[in-house]
Amino acid sequence: MHEQLHAAFINWLLESIPEIGPLYQQHIAEQDELLAYIFLAEVARHLSASIDDKDKKGNELVCKTVNFIERELAESKSEHVKTLIALSFVDAVFKERILESFILKMNVPAISRELEILRRGLR
Repeated sequence: MHEQLHAAFINWLLESIPEIGPLYQQHIAEQDELLAYIFLAEVARHLSASIDDKDKKGNELVCKTVNFIERELAESKSEHVKTLIALSFVDAVFKERILESFILKMNVPAISRELEILRRGLR
């Protein structure tokens, strides 16, 4: 059941942010299936690599994706989706210091709260 919820969330992400489509295609080619936890971590690493003081397009992609994920983390009725985001995307952000620093400058309280939990070692 939760795999279906994860797949629906990933599909919604891809529909909302088609720029991530090539990353998804690469993931499927390498894994032969959607591994949602791995894919969301790949999204975080991709966003981290996209951050550039001179590249507005990369930074816009980061903002657009982070805002989408923030909305889902804050508003999703599915605890499975919230857990997926927290244990995959937010955990990967925590390991990507450049991305974490960028995100902490944004108004994303749900993601910031999850990052604080990681910083305190509570998860």
